[in-house]
Amino acid sequence: MKILITGSKGFIGKNLYFYLKEKNKYKICEFNRNDSYKKLEKLVNTSDIIFHCAGENRAKFKKNYKISNVDLTKKIITILNKKKNKTYLIFTSTKLINNKDKSTYSITKFKAEEIIRLNLKKKHKFKILRLPNIFGKWAKPNYNSVVATFCHNISRNIPISILKNKNIDFCYIDDLLKLFNAIIINKDKKIPIKTYKCNIKTLAEKIKKFKKDRFNSLKNFSKSKFDKYLYATYLTYIPIKDITYKLISNSDYRGDFVELFKYPNNGQISYFSIKPKVKRGEHYHNTKVEKFFLVDGKVIFDFYDLNTKKKFSIKLDSKDNKILETIPGIVHSIRNMEKKISKGIIWSNEVFDKNNPDTINA
Repeated sequence: MKILITGSKGFIGKNLYFYLKEKNKYKICEFNRNDSYKKLEKLVNTSDIIFHCAGENRAKFKKNYKISNVDLTKKIITILNKKKNKTYLIFTSTKLINNKDKSTYSITKFKAEEIIRLNLKKKHKFKILRLPNIFGKWAKPNYNSVVATFCHNISRNIPISILKNKNIDFCYIDDLLKLFNAIIINKDKKIPIKTYKCNIKTLAEKIKKFKKDRFNSLKNFSKSKFDKYLYATYLTYIPIKDITYKLISNSDYRGDFVELFKYPNNGQISYFSIKPKVKRGEHYHNTKVEKFFLVDGKVIFDFYDLNTKKKFSIKLDSKDNKILETIPGIVHSIRNMEKKISKGIIWSNEVFDKNNPDTINA
């Protein structure tokens, strides 16, 4: 199957191109601004499906809206009407058409819709998708995506402006791509356009919290699918220098202890190391539970049950890929019997609170 994407270098088109390329079963063709009419004619004539994503949504001159949104659509329809083989045309329009205050962009998109509805010969199939605000990777900041603009500017401490705190329906680019795929395989009736409603101020606050909390806390990153998708999008707009960041290491003669990730309702993940022939721990918890995973080395866990007065030990070797879980009311310590540093990861069922640490020295 041969699929043509117009506007394949734009936000939606580029994501669609790589999405279809991953499937490795379609021949994908591209048409973009400055390509010739002759190329368009050849590609339209040889394509089975056309995703008409090309368009102008923010231009310096009004005539550019007509050229990109109306005239290009006319050209595609003219070529299709001369074509013998059936073709499926999918046109990405906008929900802004439904607004009372019409913009040049929405007016020209509606005209393009009318050209398709009134002029495309019946032997061809078409679908018009009036899309909400799409967000995700590769959108252009300070252009046509409020999410891209906020992510780009907030991550760089550039001021943002909120002229009107209105509710917006957002659609994540990957959800849209799933719909596109369903259209290709003729199962799109089962997949509606998935949207997430959010007002502008709330959107800005969410992104500001991402900037503040990403260095340690995970509380705002996956509360909902929208937050999950929004955070993934945020990371695609931050400066490259900010993809690394340093954590505080609590180091002493025993080794290192670094708090990696905190998730208030689901605990904390930390890193620890133990120097050769050193012991650490020798405490117990009343409620806190810990899961230890040894990444490198060999250690011995020594236990003392405060209730039964029994003592026991368990060896842990990183080669065994075992988890060891501590039990409330049982004193535990870790001995590194190796000549090298042992390293591991700990998950605890609560975030460390220095005012209520629930860590009692034995």
